[in-house]
Amino acid sequence: MSAQEFKNQVARVSHSSNTFHKLGTFMEENWVSVGMLSATEVAKRAGVSQGSVTRFCNELGFAGYSEFSKKWKESIYEPLSAPDRLKNIRGEHADLARMIEVEQENLNRLPEIVSGEAYRKIVKAMTDRKKIVLLSARISATLLDQIHYMLSKIRDNVQIVLPGSPEWNNLILEKPEDTFIFTIMFPRYPNILITEIAALHKAGFEIGLMTNSMLSPLIPHSSYYIEVPVSSTSIFDCYGTATVLLNYLVRDIAGQIENLEERLNRLETYEKENDTYYRV
Repeated sequence: MSAQEFKNQVARVSHSSNTFHKLGTFMEENWVSVGMLSATEVAKRAGVSQGSVTRFCNELGFAGYSEFSKKWKESIYEPLSAPDRLKNIRGEHADLARMIEVEQENLNRLPEIVSGEAYRKIVKAMTDRKKIVLLSARISATLLDQIHYMLSKIRDNVQIVLPGSPEWNNLILEKPEDTFIFTIMFPRYPNILITEIAALHKAGFEIGLMTNSMLSPLIPHSSYYIEVPVSSTSIFDCYGTATVLLNYLVRDIAGQIENLEERLNRLETYEKENDTYYRV
């Protein structure tokens, strides 16, 4: 659902009653920040009961305010530019407690994510495939260094490829049967990554995707995807839940690799011999 479609739906429900009209008016006047508020805060500021907020969300087709807030973030908040977000965080919603609360809600969704078929397929592909290519762009690409470091400890042939590098243009020359592409894309969605993944998918590469929404434009070009919530409570998205999931993903991959203890022992011996880490 686009931002305008969401607004139109709110406007339609707002005409149902005087109470809903008060809620709809409040949402329209506070459209940039309303999804950051709790149901209690919306009720208080709109001058209605919390039950009315729930019923309003039900009329919109949501199970409750929590689902409304999630969909609002997907269709309204995430496309906002950094200047728009800056206006929001300078207001009363620049609240550390709220940021922690949202991140905790996101973390609570991880058990469901890791129990899904798409997650299991990604684990298997990143365990079995001869080569792993980690692909991303813009701020989402900041997550690649961490998973690359961890994966390189436990297996061979793991590569980061970023826009502007020679490897970016030459990826199409890799063998699809030997190569698994793992890509991360969170808002705002960079066109350069969408174009590259679409071309690789068309060429027959198997692609695993980590993204934030079923509306992500990369989903049609992926073999399977995991939907990981990100927190939009600051000027830039917070990837806390994604970071935890990547760590858990490597843990599950490690559990599938044979003779891993021998590899890790060799690394440990090398690092001790070269005095890699500080010791008291």
